Amino acid sequence: MKVCFHIHSQYSKDSFLNLEKIVDFAKKNKIDVVILSDHNNLAPEKEIKKFKEIRIIPGEEIKTNQGEIIGIFLKEKIPAGLSLEETVKKIKEQKGLVVIPHPFDCLRRNRLKKSSLFKIVNQIDIIEVFNALNLFNSANKKAEEFAQKEKKIKIVGSDAHLLKEINKAIIEMDNFSDQFDFLEKLKKAKFYIKRPNLLFFIFSTLMKGLKKLLT
Repeated sequence: MKVCFHIHSQYSKDSFLNLEKIVDFAKKNKIDVVILSDHNNLAPEKEIKKFKEIRIIPGEEIKTNQGEIIGIFLKEKIPAGLSLEETVKKIKEQKGLVVIPHPFDCLRRNRLKKSSLFKIVNQIDIIEVFNALNLFNSANKKAEEFAQKEKKIKIVGSDAHLLKEINKAIIEMDNFSDQFDFLEKLKKAKFYIKRPNLLFFIFSTLMKGLKKLLT
């Protein structure tokens, strides 16, 4: 099955994607599962349940006082601004998975610093080793090396805010029943990625800024 991780829907202030558009794109591109990662927000369960043909997994990209982390398979929104440790605790209380997005991208001011990563290293479930909006591939390589060294499960993310960004990172894996089975099956997944060019990166950045101004 094909899975897309790190998708921002209308529940992120900087995204142009509503759930209908995401599902329609997924169906047309034979994507089976979409994992949301909305900024400091969580798509309501009642909205997700409207869509039967595509599996949507709720997730939140949470801004802690030390940087951003992602919780997936969440049931309730986690507030922004908490300590890193408290945020991780709240993800785990919901039996969610802790994912570290774009940890070494120097262009992102909200990334977790390396010192912060080591504070919670034993509680990290997954490392995003490729982010399709990382302009410099060196950031992805450092994430890969970190995951390898710390023996963490890897994932790739599209970080999509626009329709054409959704399939920039595809995960091909066996079907899974729940978050724990997902974690196990992810170990043997295959990744298919498309690196951004400079013009597309600039366009995407400008569009996200425009969306924030309009909301």
